[in-house]
Amino acid sequence: MNLRLIFMSFAFACLMDAATSTQVVASTIVFDLEDQAQTGFNDGALTSLTLTRQGLSMTITRPGSPNQFDIYDVTDIGNPTFPASWGVRSISPWFSNDGTAFVANFSKPVQSVSIDMGDFGGDPDDLFIEAYSELDATGTLLDSVTSQLQGGGGDWTAATLRVSVATPSIRSIRFMGGTERFETPIGVFRVPNSVYYDNFAVVVPEPASLSLLGVGIASLSVFAIRRRQRRT
Repeated sequence: MNLRLIFMSFAFACLMDAATSTQVVASTIVFDLEDQAQTGFNDGALTSLTLTRQGLSMTITRPGSPNQFDIYDVTDIGNPTFPASWGVRSISPWFSNDGTAFVANFSKPVQSVSIDMGDFGGDPDDLFIEAYSELDATGTLLDSVTSQLQGGGGDWTAATLRVSVATPSIRSIRFMGGTERFETPIGVFRVPNSVYYDNFAVVVPEPASLSLLGVGIASLSVFAIRRRQRRT
């Protein structure tokens, strides 16, 4: 077999693999809120927030009533154990701490989503995140994860919750963290949405077949150029 035939066979194989390959190359996009202006601790300045990175848009809302929230610098509270990974911006639900969960919609299907949820440890917080096949937390429930932040202290505690699926089909998520019953010397409080949210990490797969297609086309192009050069 001569070199020309080997070269053509390689290019053809790349093109065929590109047409049939199911392999993916994962790209992680992080929405960390650091470029957002602070609105306050409990001003209720926002009813919707859209962030765009690398061709993906994420829109956060709080369906129901009340539906407001804020962007807040939690380091203002002055906790000495506050981790640097949280930066100086996060989502605050403190305009209202009732049971109105957040929803995030994505402009295209994604494969996984993780969120950092944190609080200052005064009370135990129950956390959850759910992934859905359609916008606005509708359609099929694809995955769900729960966790808990331990209370009883004043230091910052946080957890990362992640939902994922085998193929990119998540169009929205629903998430919340807080406590249904927090007993104090002055009374019992219900604050089911009372933690802070940050570092939304979204995995968007890109078909590896695109790179194989590029290799195949490039190989054929090189072959065609060399063939014309030989004729002239």
